[in-house]
Amino acid sequence: PDLQYAAGAARFTGDTSPIPSLYATKAGLRMIIRAEIERIETRVLSLCQLFKAACTDRNYPLLTPEARSQSAPIVSIGLKKAIQLAAALKRHNIHCSARGDGLRFSLHAYNNEQDIAHTLDVLGTLLSHPVKAKT
Repeated sequence: PDLQYAAGAARFTGDTSPIPSLYATKAGLRMIIRAEIERIETRVLSLCQLFKAACTDRNYPLLTPEARSQSAPIVSIGLKKAIQLAAALKRHNIHCSARGDGLRFSLHAYNNEQDIAHTLDVLGTLLSHPVKAKT
């Protein structure tokens, strides 16, 4: 059959599957299987508990439940100017998202205790100085 293009700009909405990405996905899944999902989960949830305890020590209001039975690999801290803080943290190569009056941190298998300490040190410095939006 002959190829028929759509009229107008719709002709450019065609899609090509990202075949090379499938190879990377396959390799990534092999790594996860070798590392064992349960071990990854245990490690990440332990990091979350450490992060939450450190936030409590610094008197940062947690929006995330503290009970381990209600844990997810996310820690949210209630802070004003969350959008500006998230932008300032990004300039320090610390990635989080602003959610209302809070910062949401998602921990992963590649994070470690030093990442948490560094994040909280930088956040403490930012909170001790006025945070302004970068222009």
